[in-house]
Formats: sequence, structure tokens, C-alpha cells
Amino acid sequence: MAGNNFGAPDPDAHYPGVPSGSYYPPPGAAPDPQPANHDLYYADINTHYVAISREEPETIKSAGDAWVRIGTALGGGAEAIRRRGITLSGSWEGAAKEAFLLKVGLLTSVLDDWAGKAHANGVVLRDTLYPVIRDKRTAMAELWREYKGRSDDIREQENANASLGELWEDTKEAFGGKDRLSANLEHYSQRSRSEILDPMSAAFDRAFLSMSTGAVYQGPKDAVVKTLDPSSVGGAPGAPAAPAAAAPDAFPM
Repeated sequence: MAGNNFGAPDPDAHYPGVPSGSYYPPPGAAPDPQPANHDLYYADINTHYVAISREEPETIKSAGDAWVRIGTALGGGAEAIRRRGITLSGSWEGAAKEAFLLKVGLLTSVLDDWAGKAHANGVVLRDTLYPVIRDKRTAMAELWREYKGRSDDIREQENANASLGELWEDTKEAFGGKDRLSANLEHYSQRSRSEILDPMSAAFDRAFLSMSTGAVYQGPKDAVVKTLDPSSVGGAPGAPAAPAAAAPDAFPM
């Protein structure tokens, strides 16, 4: 039955939701870049490792699963309301019917739209972002272990200092050359930026830009729910009215 919204217009075409990309500031209003000492990108691999190890990809997957469940629930709600509207339509004729069912359609069409957007948001998080963050978190740990192993090898070689090669390296460092531990740190820090941070940042951007809210509901929001007073309701035609309230007991003398 999906799609039968009793003549209501496509809400996403007229009252679209908010795409996540709209939260980005326009180019002219972009904030100043963070100082290098505050930006993870300019830190070294040791800082990268600590930060990336704190990522929780399973939380991203759980959020994606939750969005998909929300989409399913909203779609089910729309379908239940739609079925009631179709049942009512079969036993009611007249202008009032069309006006009423249009209001029903305004609701079901928005629920359909939100259901689709929620499902799409969930798929982006669960099937697109989650695998990247999971895999890059693992790759970060492997790269850091490789870096630590290479650093330990350099220290061991420098401590031995028994070869002409080691003597030559020490001589170069003494005259202002970059020591090998610093060069190793720089090499692996650059690798962690290009192999880990850049792909993760791109994945977060793609996911964020792919997500959106549903359309804005344009149907009635001010329905009045009255509390029924049984004493004010008469019986069927010809039947006696509801009994009056009992008289209070007389005050004792």
C-alpha cells in the first residue's frame, strides 16, 4: 500500500528535511584553522595511536542499526494508518471524506519520507562508515607496532655503536644531520596521516554529507481531545437521560 497517500503532495519536494551538509558553514564564514599544536593531524604517530585507539566503531554500527529500526517502525506506523484510511474510504462518500483523508495522507507521506531517510542514515553508518573506522583502527595499531619495532632496532644499533656505519651516522648527527630516531618518527607520522587519518576523515565527511532528516510535517497539529463527561450524555432517543447526581446527606443535628 506504500505510496497511497490520498492525494497528499510529495513532502520532500515541497517541505524537505535538513541535509547534514547544511550544517557546514559557507566558505566565507569558515572558522579559522586550529593551531598546529591543537590539531591531531599535525601531531606525531604516538598521539595518532592514542586518539585512534579510542574510536569505538561498534558504537557507530549500533547507531546505524538503531536508525534502521527507527525506519522500520516509522514505515510500519505509516502503513497501519494508511490501511485504516483505505478502510474508511470504502465506506464514506462526500467532500468531507476527501478533506479528511488528505490530512491522513499528509501524515502518512511524511512518515514514509522519514522512514526512508532513517533507513538510509542507518545504512550509511552501518555499512559505509563502520567498516572504515573498524579497519583503520586495526591498521593504526599495526602501524604503531611497526614504528615501535623500527625505533627499537635503531636504538639497539646505536647502543652497539660497533661499526664504521654507526660511527658515520653519529658523525653526521653531530654536524647537524637529522638523527635516525627523529627521521623514523617523522616517516611513520606521515604514514599514519596518509594511511589512517586521511581515509577516516574522508569517511566521516562522506557519511555526514549523506545523512538527512525527513520532510517537515504540514498536517494539523492542534487536534482538540475532549474529556467526555458521562453525566452530560443522554441515552438513545426515547431513553431516559443520565441519572442526576445524588443529593447530599442531611447534616446531623
